[in-house]
Amino acid sequence: MNRVTRGTVVLAVALAALSCKGDPTDSLRNGVDHLVATPSSIFLAAGATTTILVEAVDEQGNRQGTGFTLGTVGAGITVVEDDSFNLIFNEKGNQVPPSKWPRVQYVVTATANTASSSFVVSAGGKNLTIPVRVIPTDLTVATLSNATPALGDTIVITAPAPFKFTPASIASAAGGPIVTLGISADSSQLTVVPGPSILGPVSVSNTVLDYAPTVGPFALTSAAALSTPAVTNVAATFSSATPAAGAVLTITLSAGYKFVSGGAVSFGGLEGYNPVVAADSNSISVVPPPGFTGAPDLANIALTFLLSAPISVPTVASVTVGAGLAGTDDPATAPAVPIPAPGNSITFWDNGDPFAAAVVGEDRVYAITLAAATTLTFDLDWSNDADADVLFVNGALTGFISCFGGATGNQPESVTCALPAGTSYLIANLYGGTAPGVIVWTVTQ
Repeated sequence: MNRVTRGTVVLAVALAALSCKGDPTDSLRNGVDHLVATPSSIFLAAGATTTILVEAVDEQGNRQGTGFTLGTVGAGITVVEDDSFNLIFNEKGNQVPPSKWPRVQYVVTATANTASSSFVVSAGGKNLTIPVRVIPTDLTVATLSNATPALGDTIVITAPAPFKFTPASIASAAGGPIVTLGISADSSQLTVVPGPSILGPVSVSNTVLDYAPTVGPFALTSAAALSTPAVTNVAATFSSATPAAGAVLTITLSAGYKFVSGGAVSFGGLEGYNPVVAADSNSISVVPPPGFTGAPDLANIALTFLLSAPISVPTVASVTVGAGLAGTDDPATAPAVPIPAPGNSITFWDNGDPFAAAVVGEDRVYAITLAAATTLTFDLDWSNDADADVLFVNGALTGFISCFGGATGNQPESVTCALPAGTSYLIANLYGGTAPGVIVWTVTQ
């Protein structure tokens, strides 16, 4: 019994001694060691507001009650303590902020497009600088080195801080294309060549913030409106200013232009026949509609620095083409078909009168006069994608001559027909589509 009592006394003394020493971790609780912010930094859109929590902790990360002080606040932001956070009741039953508390909350508002700002919080002799990155919403405009360049001139677009261009940045403007040549080493400038007929601000897509490249992307707009000259016509030279009907006309572009995507040329809205672009893309050869006078219209031409942006404009100079066959709108005035010698062919060209409701619909009519029955082959081609047929009508205009091999959907059409002596009529019939500007006949005996 005494042994038990003495043991109990020893244990009590030991416990008392231990209790005098306090918490075994007290040696690590040396007050505030550092401050912790949640989040550790802020990304905030201009004009927006958010909150941030700041805590005072010891070496072990345990919260420590203390007083907090707001220090220096950088440009472009406002910071105030959230007076509705962590309120306690005082002895009068009123909610008040505590004099000492392990944490405090601040309300942060971005007031301008400042790229990088910060504010300082102090507590327990420790300071914490909290970075604030402002993400612009009211974008500052870009600048142009020249708002009225000549065609082919390069201009430089400069991004305002804190924006940077990227390889994916694309410049565009109303009226025409813009070609990007490159980005400066610091990514703040974009060198471009504007196309013709641009009138308006330049927009550049896929720009980023230099301090937060993963945020965005953003689009910048130039402060000034870009204005470039329009291309209303193009200088060109003709192989002949007065080509005969059916003659090939070669049109050569002036320096600085090329034919692209095959090129095309029309004459008063009528397509030329068999256009062929030269290997160097500087010229095109085509048979113009007989009887045409005026400036040809060139399609699919482009400035050499903007080959991806074809335009359509007339030439400066005009051309006068020899007259085609006349009277094809009426059998009474139908021109005579030239008849080749045996074993030979003759080609003749016609635009003449429009297709008229002369015989079997919308036709062009030609007279064939033979001294004796003759077998002839007729090949018909034309300058667009209409559906044209070859028909034959007897001299009395009372019926067809049974040669219908040319009434198909082919282009060109070809038919061989045994024609009687005397006069009969060859007909180019517009079965479907728009009347072509050039009719090409080849007659073979």
